[in-house]
Amino acid sequence: MITTIMLPKMGWIGMPRYRNRIWLGRWNKPNGAEIQADEVIALIDTPVSKIEIRAPVSGVLFWMKKSNVKVHLMDVLGVIFDKL
Repeated sequence: MITTIMLPKMGWIGMPRYRNRIWLGRWNKPNGAEIQADEVIALIDTPVSKIEIRAPVSGVLFWMKKSNVKVHLMDVLGVIFDKL
């Protein structure tokens, strides 16, 4: 099964003054790494705070958006393949 990693919906992120100031800071795991559910795998930088992105499921991190790029609400940041 494939699970997508998305920028979480948070009320203040959708506000117009913050909407274009959200960056995917860095990944804590490389492409192809095995990850566990609820493990911190990336950081999002915003004008207000840093947000930890946690893995929704255990599996293999397969595809990841580049670090240090702007992200928007509902952007797919990466893909996790469940281990068989």
